[in-house]
Amino acid sequence: MEHVGQVMNQAEEWLGQLHPGLRTALTAALFTASEILMALTCLGGPLALGALCFCSAATVTVSKYMAKRYNWSETTMNDLAWDLVSSGWKIVMKLWHGQEFRGFENIPSDRGALIIWFHGPMPADYFGLIGEIWIRQRRILKTVMDRVLVFMPGSWMFMKNMGCILPDQDECVAALKQGEVLGIAPGGSRESLYTEGYYTLWNGRVGFAKVALKAEVPIIPVFTQNIQQAYMSMKSGGFLWRQIFERIKMPIIPIWGGFPVKLITHIGEPILPRPDETPEELKERVKNAVEDLIRKHQDSNVGLLDALRQRWAIQTDAATTDIKTHSSNGTATFTV
Repeated sequence: MEHVGQVMNQAEEWLGQLHPGLRTALTAALFTASEILMALTCLGGPLALGALCFCSAATVTVSKYMAKRYNWSETTMNDLAWDLVSSGWKIVMKLWHGQEFRGFENIPSDRGALIIWFHGPMPADYFGLIGEIWIRQRRILKTVMDRVLVFMPGSWMFMKNMGCILPDQDECVAALKQGEVLGIAPGGSRESLYTEGYYTLWNGRVGFAKVALKAEVPIIPVFTQNIQQAYMSMKSGGFLWRQIFERIKMPIIPIWGGFPVKLITHIGEPILPRPDETPEELKERVKNAVEDLIRKHQDSNVGLLDALRQRWAIQTDAATTDIKTHSSNGTATFTV
């Protein structure tokens, strides 16, 4: 360890002696090299998440096919498929990220509601929320998907069987008036892939506010703590990646991660549209609510290692508490 420390000190001294311009260029080159290495070695997380997502859609699709083929009850088969899919997501997210939901009672179970959520580099937290809503409320969280995803192979399964719809205001209003719960991420790909840090990037998008005003339903702000530590997109060449997206509207950028950090999904209090409120005013209220959740629950100085330590510390504390609680009975419970 002493040898490693000496090497690091010598490296810092050497870098300090370089010309400032050269030092900046070398630092940027090393950072880019480190991101390329991470992208090449840590693709497993996003790939596994994508595979689970497609398996979920395939499960519901096959259940509907089997119901029609053998004249079984489509409702029963659909419920069984959603039970399997939701339980699978709950188990995976609990083991993988220790996902928790705080404020779930803010999602009404007896009327339509519009969930506005902060979009991380990968929507692992949102998939967990879809499963949690089905398990607790027996309702499918419908999702407004980006139009570009229509060109994704297999997208028809999500649109036909998983409750995904295109951003059409009339269709969204109709779903909400029928008592559905609908999820929208106003920031979309820009917010999830092309921002550095936890910042909302909604630009002039007010469509969701118009929908809420027409449907007269509450808006529920949602933010997941540490989502940008669990999954990451490349920051090197950020301007280039952003320009590619703006020109072809296709989110082409390296993503990596799947790091087992603790994810806590915070569900804020319902925001009720006011009769005399404009869409722009409602949008600002909702945006402020999401940003308040970020400021309250996300430490901007937390890095990957810090987030991993936090999960280990939480698990250790929980296990210690369980041991103390059950020690009088001669049993011990350990938290995974």
